[in-house]
Amino acid sequence: MRLSIERAELARLLSAVDRVVEARTTIPILSNVLLTATDGRLEARGTNLDIEATASGVATVDAPGAITLPAKTLKEITGKLPKDAVVSIAAEDGTATVKSGRSRFKLATLPAEDYPDLANGKFDVTFPLTVSQVKTLFGRTAYAMSTEATRYYINGVYLHEVDGNLTAVATDGHQLARAAVPAPLRGIPGVIIPTQMVTEIQRQTVDIDVSLSSSKIRIVAGDTVITSKLVDGTFPDYQRVIPTGNDKRAVFDKAEFGASVERVATVAADRSRAVKLSLAGGAAVLSVRGGDAGTAEDELAIEYDSEPIEIGFNGTYIANTLRAIDAETVEVLIGDPGAPALFAGLGDATSLHVIMPMRVS
Repeated sequence: MRLSIERAELARLLSAVDRVVEARTTIPILSNVLLTATDGRLEARGTNLDIEATASGVATVDAPGAITLPAKTLKEITGKLPKDAVVSIAAEDGTATVKSGRSRFKLATLPAEDYPDLANGKFDVTFPLTVSQVKTLFGRTAYAMSTEATRYYINGVYLHEVDGNLTAVATDGHQLARAAVPAPLRGIPGVIIPTQMVTEIQRQTVDIDVSLSSSKIRIVAGDTVITSKLVDGTFPDYQRVIPTGNDKRAVFDKAEFGASVERVATVAADRSRAVKLSLAGGAAVLSVRGGDAGTAEDELAIEYDSEPIEIGFNGTYIANTLRAIDAETVEVLIGDPGAPALFAGLGDATSLHVIMPMRVS
């Protein structure tokens, strides 16, 4: 294999795939990137056996072929070359020579035919998602994904069709987020998209095509293709967690609410950052007892005409929820101090958010 490629183009390809390459692995080839040169194109592929990414770009190919090279080393070499450099790669007899100007590197290769191919297999359904739809579905829900290894079936976003809407749900058992857009087609199966794939989907800056099978998901974004295994499990019946009878309604300015939470949580004594909301009349008093760190109290003007109530929440959950809501005004529906509360952007029917309460003194 012999080719030359602009340094910026090679850097783009490597950046698109290196995030899924294993940094530390007992399988040496998983630390490598597969480079495949064909007529006028170079394709780079990386994988960790759970997710695979490929990207292709323009190159001058003198001799087609395929090799694998250490991904981290090749990316570091590329990143340290001059911005306007041209990189040549030539491979034979188990080594590859990477040259640019007066710089020359010899790297060990591993056989291309041994590189795993996660993208093999048939996909049952394909549908498009715009950048805006991706932002709604994943940008408003991903923060609530669980990171608890023993509950692997909630380590991701549950994507499924409900009443003609494509719906995304994430929960960690303490908070829940749901968002929906009109389904681009009917019959989309319910799947749990793992955390790393959700992150890769959110990174895309162009419209994507999504393909699903019973065990995999693939997205195509321009000349980048990312394929991932799905989470093999059953997502819990999240509908049971969403409150329907909360009769106490408070309306907050989102920016003011978020700033107030951050202020009072400064003295929180532990990671829970428990914040007590005391609602009465047209005011909300946010307070924190921080033990030796002291106490904090802040008051906001709100819309509230129900009976007074005190309820506690994890301040971090409130902050994350507010960041995910795409509205300037937030509506909070509360039942009683021991029941989950419902957060939503005022007038926004595309998403809702649930936070379980905390016991606070």
